[in-house]
Amino acid sequence: MPTTARRRAAAWALLVLALSANALASAGVLPLAAGLAGGVVALACATALVLGRARRRGAQDAPVRRSRL
Repeated sequence: MPTTARRRAAAWALLVLALSANALASAGVLPLAAGLAGGVVALACATALVLGRARRRGAQDAPVRRSRL
């Protein structure tokens, strides 16, 4: 498996674990600090996955969305 695919798989796995920790903290099973840490890690993983997708897709290929205001 190429390095990029491994990183992407690791980011997805970490995202799932972080969201699970956040959910367990919200349910009261884990302390609040664990939920906050899970939320920060989940946000970082989601950002990395979205930015990686944008880089792979290429900025010039991205559709331009215009507001209908």
